[in-house]
Amino acid sequence: MMLVNFASIMQAKGVYKGKEEVSIRLSASELSVQQFFIEVERETPFKFSYENKELDKSEIIQFKYKTGTVEDRLKDVGQQSSLSFRKMNHIIHVALNEPAEVRSIEEADWGQVSGTVTDENGEPLPGASVTVAGTAAGTVTDLDGNYNITVPDGATLIFSYIGFEAMRVSVDNRTKIDVSLQADISSLDEVVVVGYGTVNKRDLTSAISQVSGKDIENRFTSRIDEALQGKLAGVSVQQTSGLPGAAPVIRIRGTSSITEGNQPLWVVDGMPIEDANIIANINMSDAESVEVLKDAAAAAIYGSRASNGVVIITTKKGKSGKTNISYNMRYGIQEPEKLVDFVSGPEHAELLAEWRAWRWESTGGDPNEPNASRPANMRIDPNWLTGDVPNYNIQDHLFRTASIQNHNISLSGGNDKTTYFMSLDYLDQEGIAVGTSFERFSIRTNVESKVTDLITIGLNIAGSTSTQIDANSEGKDRNINTSLRHGALVDASDFYFLDDGFTFRNDYSFEYGLGNASSSIYQLNNLSQEFTRPQALVNTHIDFNLIEGLVLKMAGYYRYNSLKFSERRDMILGGGNSGAAISNEFQNNWTLESTLNYIKQIGKHSITGLLGYSSQKDYTEFSSLSGRGFPNDLSLTLNNATEISSWNEGINEWSLISTFARTTYGYDSRYLFTASIRRDGSSRFGSNNKWGLFPSVSAAWNIANEAFLRDNSIFSNLKLRASYGKTGNNRIGNYRHYATLANANAVLGSGEVLVSGLTPGGFENRDLTWEKTATTNIGIDLGFLSDRINLSIDAYEALTDDLLLSTPLPLTTGFSSTILNVGDVSNRGIEIELNTRNITTSDFEWSTTFNYSFNKNEVLKMGQNDAPIIDGEWYSRVSYTGVGEAIGSFYMWETDGIFQNEAEVEAGPIFKNEEVGDVRFKDQDGDGDVDEDDRRIVGQPMPKWQFGFTNNLRYKDFDFSIFINGSGGHQIYNAQARYYDRASATDNNLMARWANRWRSEANPGDGITPKISSTTGTNGTDEEQDAWLYDADWWRIKNITLGYNLPETLLSKIRVSRLRVYVSADNLFLKTDYVGYNTEGVFAPGAANRGANQTEASASGSWGYDFGTLPLPRTFAVGLNLTF
Repeated sequence: MMLVNFASIMQAKGVYKGKEEVSIRLSASELSVQQFFIEVERETPFKFSYENKELDKSEIIQFKYKTGTVEDRLKDVGQQSSLSFRKMNHIIHVALNEPAEVRSIEEADWGQVSGTVTDENGEPLPGASVTVAGTAAGTVTDLDGNYNITVPDGATLIFSYIGFEAMRVSVDNRTKIDVSLQADISSLDEVVVVGYGTVNKRDLTSAISQVSGKDIENRFTSRIDEALQGKLAGVSVQQTSGLPGAAPVIRIRGTSSITEGNQPLWVVDGMPIEDANIIANINMSDAESVEVLKDAAAAAIYGSRASNGVVIITTKKGKSGKTNISYNMRYGIQEPEKLVDFVSGPEHAELLAEWRAWRWESTGGDPNEPNASRPANMRIDPNWLTGDVPNYNIQDHLFRTASIQNHNISLSGGNDKTTYFMSLDYLDQEGIAVGTSFERFSIRTNVESKVTDLITIGLNIAGSTSTQIDANSEGKDRNINTSLRHGALVDASDFYFLDDGFTFRNDYSFEYGLGNASSSIYQLNNLSQEFTRPQALVNTHIDFNLIEGLVLKMAGYYRYNSLKFSERRDMILGGGNSGAAISNEFQNNWTLESTLNYIKQIGKHSITGLLGYSSQKDYTEFSSLSGRGFPNDLSLTLNNATEISSWNEGINEWSLISTFARTTYGYDSRYLFTASIRRDGSSRFGSNNKWGLFPSVSAAWNIANEAFLRDNSIFSNLKLRASYGKTGNNRIGNYRHYATLANANAVLGSGEVLVSGLTPGGFENRDLTWEKTATTNIGIDLGFLSDRINLSIDAYEALTDDLLLSTPLPLTTGFSSTILNVGDVSNRGIEIELNTRNITTSDFEWSTTFNYSFNKNEVLKMGQNDAPIIDGEWYSRVSYTGVGEAIGSFYMWETDGIFQNEAEVEAGPIFKNEEVGDVRFKDQDGDGDVDEDDRRIVGQPMPKWQFGFTNNLRYKDFDFSIFINGSGGHQIYNAQARYYDRASATDNNLMARWANRWRSEANPGDGITPKISSTTGTNGTDEEQDAWLYDADWWRIKNITLGYNLPETLLSKIRVSRLRVYVSADNLFLKTDYVGYNTEGVFAPGAANRGANQTEASASGSWGYDFGTLPLPRTFAVGLNLTF
């Protein structure tokens, strides 16, 4: 009897669709195998490939029914011949069955086992293979998925089906075993979610990357967007902060805007979301899949919001069949992945003695003058000269070993009419930085019901609340940054208060004028900034099957989220004046959509169509209030404040109305074409540009399905793709085009009475419009050796024009500048995704995934006269955005080693009266001087390349995975080193490199660190040189997981269907040359003032600055997955 392994067939050649069977009508009830093959190829999109050219095709097959599905008729052939079939895409591979090696077993040891094999939706799988491991015994399931097989004692059954993952089950004296097979996600028949629909992966014509929930389940992180790092080509995920719950910076195919938003649009179960903080409340265990629409052909269906790409999150749905109850638990401990290397106590003492002796004498002091006669910051402790000093590390007070735990319970099931999925999730994460934490509770219910054959309804409800605690820890002049200035000679916890009750004092620090971080340490332990975010997401839909192939879907989405911030400062924190602040924000967002989907198969032609209408409105209220002067620390509520120091309130509204359409055409799964268009009308733009049009086209040629490749044994897939489209960026604020009014005072009348009034505050721009991106993409998809190797390569060019930049105005207008659409930027790159199934046996499996991306960012056009933007923060104007360079490039003086002797000093060039042992700067223009004209572009803040590399292995009941990722080709500016990496900061902490400073020509140190008595860098020079610019290349072992599935023989006794225990490590190893905490801490603009609960700050020019980002956590965890 022949084994038929023929996967459930996707709709013949339709593109945006689900599954259905391909039917055929045979010309006769008796046909030879050869005649049958000819009729199938003529009447359906399938083609036959013969692995054995000598197989007998003259054998006569009798068909009970001439009409039916191809799968049914193949089963007829299999039952009457020795042929086996395997489908790959639209190719049916034909082979002769070969006898397997037989293990001798006594007949008396055998017994009967029966059951049903279904897919994950409870649908029967006819023709599924059921074999006894290690023997030749086997059978196939019937049309209803039923089987009956004779097995020996202690046997293990192997259930397999093409397109599904094989399953091993121990018999353990059972006589009935039902199994549900999971779809093999490596199959090209995988369904990929796109805007307003799905598409078979083999029929894609655009650039879309996908990761399943299973692929990211090993990551122990609080956010699903963090878990995407390194998993998708072309998607840069930078974890710029180790603060629990903090949002990463995500870029899809580079940075396209200079001054406006660069974050992608998020779509959760069809609901569009612009605020990435909302994603933080989505439980990662609820995710079924994540798709990223990268080129305009895929993303243009979202129009004016898709210029930065689109990320679609699909949550899990119920499946018909028995109810499954799952409990997943993780518990871990976390520590800082990386700490900063500072000089030791003895080294710092030596540096202090050397620095103060030079400073005292250089100002005319007598070296023999006793300490008592010197200012505190020029005294020298005699113990400094002997090295008999303590060795404290301030970082011991800033960071800790912290715990993290996650508990999730889910319930899923249903019948042929109604399915459901429900989950509860709790996450509690202590921060590795003292005074920080993140806690989240979430609940979800997804229900779908087929009311009649014509009507289906669905309802998804998700609620969550999260609380993020910070202690003003991260950023410029905040507690981590200021604490690091505390050197190794003084214990920061050793302090007392003066009589005023709030001034910190350490006698040793006070006597010798040393930095004292006691105030910052106190704040980290006692200041609480609390961010609470309740949230609700609700979407419902009703589908009407009007006629065959035509579905009307009406959907409504509602999102509510609020943000409450509170801060309390006692008398000590307030420096004698206690204070409090609160703010509240309430956001309501409504979306109504109607879509009409049509699918039609005519012979080898497939046609689909989509028409849609969408209306979205967002309404936000906000208020904030702060006060001080409380009578005591027990009543820090604002009604007790004696002074209200600030208040603010307002309303933000915006709306969007859209119509959209898409059509696809396919012929014989060889020639595929897609076109879409969207028309958006937005309240955010000027009256002359309220509406925008965003078209796209794409096409693909599946060469592997051509006749000349039909019988090849190498290519299982060979497809060429090309696309072009336009998208927009509407992340520009809600009222930028309006003329605004500002409060002003005027003196009126002879009595000079001061009167409050209004004055024009902003210039009206009726022509303000979208920043637009036109993307061209070409790609190739390759499959080898029956899809054991899959390779996709994409090359793209994205040209963004009409960038919004500040432009000068004539003084006669009454305004100095306004925002106009005047700039252009390009992003060009290449992406590679490789998936391999290296070894696949019943006992051992090994698969590999690899992705690589390269992106080149370049400014093509600026505003008036193409004048560049040279900007920065913290005395450092090192950020350069101009034509021919990447956005935010680093613009500074380059160093050229150390002046070793007087002859070199005489030869110059001289910048700031340098001496022997000082830094030498490059004279770029050769005029003998170092001045503003010698500054050069020396790097860029955005990664040029990134990669991810995963290996998954399984040996029997053990599983192991290792994930490595990295990025590079960019630099990071260590701006916080201004306080502890220069000679003039010796009273504070110092970087470890100063132990290798220049001492003499005979002892030059490392060749880049000057003498401690250097005068170089006065007047801000040291903030604008490349000494603090580092290569930001890095790679890390991101995750290692080792798991064990307990044997079914044991679990069946306690009525548990699955129990897996595992151990894991995240951020286990890091390789980088960066000296700061976080090599990914390349902040987007405005990050100097970034705090908790922020995604990206405003564009103020600080691209690539590190102002004291928190290190990422290294996590060691244990966990279990339990299913009943």
